[in-house]
Amino acid sequence: MTDFFVFEGPDTAFNLFTEEHGIYEGFKKFPLKELAKNIDKVALDTILVTIKEQNEDDNIVLVAKTEDFFSFRDHFIDNLPYLIYSWIQQGYIAYAVIQNPPKNFIKGLESLECSEQGVEVMKCGYVRKSLTKSDLRKVALTFNEEILGQDNILKQIIASLYPLINNRSNKPIVLMFYGPPGVGKTESAKIINECISTAPLFRQQLSMFKANEFYNYLFGGEMGGKTLTKDLIRNESNVILLDEFSQCPSDFYSAFFQIFDEGIYEDNNYKLDLTNTIIICTSNFDSVKEIHGTVGSALYSRFTHFIKFNHLDTASKIRLVSKYYEEIIKDFNEEDIEYLLKKDLKSLLIENVDRFTNARNIKNSVKISISKELTEKFLEEIFSSTIDQDY
Repeated sequence: MTDFFVFEGPDTAFNLFTEEHGIYEGFKKFPLKELAKNIDKVALDTILVTIKEQNEDDNIVLVAKTEDFFSFRDHFIDNLPYLIYSWIQQGYIAYAVIQNPPKNFIKGLESLECSEQGVEVMKCGYVRKSLTKSDLRKVALTFNEEILGQDNILKQIIASLYPLINNRSNKPIVLMFYGPPGVGKTESAKIINECISTAPLFRQQLSMFKANEFYNYLFGGEMGGKTLTKDLIRNESNVILLDEFSQCPSDFYSAFFQIFDEGIYEDNNYKLDLTNTIIICTSNFDSVKEIHGTVGSALYSRFTHFIKFNHLDTASKIRLVSKYYEEIIKDFNEEDIEYLLKKDLKSLLIENVDRFTNARNIKNSVKISISKELTEKFLEEIFSSTIDQDY
């Protein structure tokens, strides 16, 4: 009989795993986090005896989910596999179901497996779906419709992803999207994710961290702290977006060597398998020469492709003004839309299109211009009505 069921992967896949194998059928679940509430007050065996007495007619399964480990100290996690196995032998629990155990738990469990005690362990992990030609077709069609002014980019993106259709090595594809801000780098990553995955995009903005926070986030500090491995461990998507990658201090670039090379990310607490993923880094670098000079040869050589996004030309800016204008006015009523048509606001925006620098700037300017026109109309109606009443 299996003593430990170990699953590495996000919650949805973990729940599916337990259902498919009927792991909880005929058993009562007892969460490991309940032990954390009382661990400093009562001896563990006393807690388990009480649980067994309260559920004497039920067979109990110990369930340890990802976040349950965050409350424990390292030395307790070191000994936890041995404790759990002793509880199984004493009849307190039937077996244990473990999701995303830390490295030191796995080490203890492997030691038990190699012992002569006959410990049975079933291990399973989350498998990300493979890329198909149909996925790439969606990427091409959606990109062509949504991203304007970057006509040379689509071929480069498809060319970089195409090997994944027949890729047998499972090495990740690592892309650097670089160029001026607001021209579609992050949006392109979102499009890729939406077309090849049903899961939300994993996005981490590296500019959000202070310099002194980077070490613990990338290399792992205490179990209860925020880390990249904890964020990635819940990720179901094939796409990992490291936004504003240039904001990462150069001292910490080594954290990405193994993940870029092999799709394995390891810190002090966890070791994650991220094979068959697409890792996209964005930056505002101007050239590959600048990238190489900043990140150094060791990291530079680990990128699969460098894809440059360009400044928008006038024709692209005009198309973006029209696109955003039509999208935004859909949210207004017919009266407001007719007023905007009468004012010919879109033509006015197009006449001044060279003032705009990027897609984000254009979208915000169109929004503000529409709101300004309608606000002036609204206030004019209020005050003209007040004047009429005074007379």
